[in-house]
Amino acid sequence: MPSRSIRRKWRPSLAMITAATLALVLSLPAAGIATLWLLRGRPLGIDADEAAVLTGILAPITGLIGYIFHRSLTEPLRRLTAWAHDLDRRADIPPPPPHQGTREAADLAQSLLALAERQHARSAYLSSFAAHVSHALKSPLTAVRGAAELMADDPTMPPETRQRFLKNILTDCDRLTRLLDDLRGLAEAEAPLPGGRCRLAEILADLDTAAPGLTLSLSGTPERPLPLSRQALTMVLGHLAENAHQHGATRLSITVTNPPGLIVEDDGPGIAASVRTTLFESFVTTRADTGGTGLGLAIVRATLAAHGGSIDLTTGQTLTGAAFSIRLPV
Repeated sequence: MPSRSIRRKWRPSLAMITAATLALVLSLPAAGIATLWLLRGRPLGIDADEAAVLTGILAPITGLIGYIFHRSLTEPLRRLTAWAHDLDRRADIPPPPPHQGTREAADLAQSLLALAERQHARSAYLSSFAAHVSHALKSPLTAVRGAAELMADDPTMPPETRQRFLKNILTDCDRLTRLLDDLRGLAEAEAPLPGGRCRLAEILADLDTAAPGLTLSLSGTPERPLPLSRQALTMVLGHLAENAHQHGATRLSITVTNPPGLIVEDDGPGIAASVRTTLFESFVTTRADTGGTGLGLAIVRATLAAHGGSIDLTTGQTLTGAAFSIRLPV
């Protein structure tokens, strides 16, 4: 979806408009008194001619005040209101009004535009995500149902065949359980966890549990506190370690960089060129036949994004497998 933005230029603030208008209004009595002094030499008593003169002075000033309010407040706010209603009714995002008046009105228009773009992107994401979830759940459910029906329809089924079907059912149930666990993890990743700081040494035991048998090495400044809570850092590095282990890696290197960031490398087979552009999308996996859900890296990206960070593929510096560059929030 193309990104639109409010045209940037200097605009008077609402406070400036209000102050100027009040100053103009408050100056009117002084201007009237000064005019009377000039015409009659005394401040009391106004005849018809003097009233006409005073009216001739006040009328254009009053009209100017009305024009200022109309130009800077009334009309821009009316157009913004109509545009907001249009945003709610249309499936696409109409262009914002060309004239926003004050600085505050322009900021309001920009906020509405950003909100509309987020909502449209979120709606498209949810539609795609629902389709992927339905597809991911359908395959193991179909297998479970088929095996159960075969067992129910054939009471004389040989024990070894029955055991094979039961094993397939249990395998697909495990796959469904992993999928549901990862879906819950993805939902939790998109909500920012409590802030905090954590050192790599504090989560090494958690990484060993996530990927047993994977040799971990730290470099850079591993004693430096990282701007993520222990739970968030464990979620990010745990999924990367588990992915590396499941793809045959035996070593994982984590380098702490400055500005705050991490380089994570493994000695596995690397990332296939065919999935590099979609690697961080949900349900993209090269292990569908062995139970992969394709949500691990999506959870990593969502966790970092919720905390103001990001992750990208990079080129390995010490190992020849997959390598990721993680930017942490400052």
